[in-house]
Amino acid sequence: MLPHGAGTSSEQGPIPLKFELRERYQVVVPGAIGRSYGCIFSLTTGSIPSMVDRRIAKKLGVNVRESEIVAFGEKSRVLKTVLPSIRLAPLHADTVTASVRDLSFLHGVDAIIGLDVLARSSFSIDYETREVVFGPLTAREPTVRLEVTPRS
Repeated sequence: MLPHGAGTSSEQGPIPLKFELRERYQVVVPGAIGRSYGCIFSLTTGSIPSMVDRRIAKKLGVNVRESEIVAFGEKSRVLKTVLPSIRLAPLHADTVTASVRDLSFLHGVDAIIGLDVLARSSFSIDYETREVVFGPLTAREPTVRLEVTPRS
């Protein structure tokens, strides 16, 4: 994946991060939210925005507010917050808007990190070596270029 947007990690060189693979598809890595180190993240390219578990939002003392979204023509109420920062290996993002949900069904995952954060750096996911590599990518087959276009 190729970088997009401000707040990218330093692109000095590839930086690998080992991950745990759960249920054959869920990429789980350590990280930090604000001053809360030792968080467990699930990396999910299919999620925008990122999500944080209710218990973590409470622990961080962040302001949680109700908001309305429209999806598939239906209006829904959701809880949102602004996280002070997210750190994941070399990737660092400040003031991240995130949904607040009960993520207990993910068994120990504190937050789902979506494309709103991941797209701030080039990265690849290697399921054979179980590594997420952040930074400049070497061309390999197969490669998928993804560009995230912010809403106007």
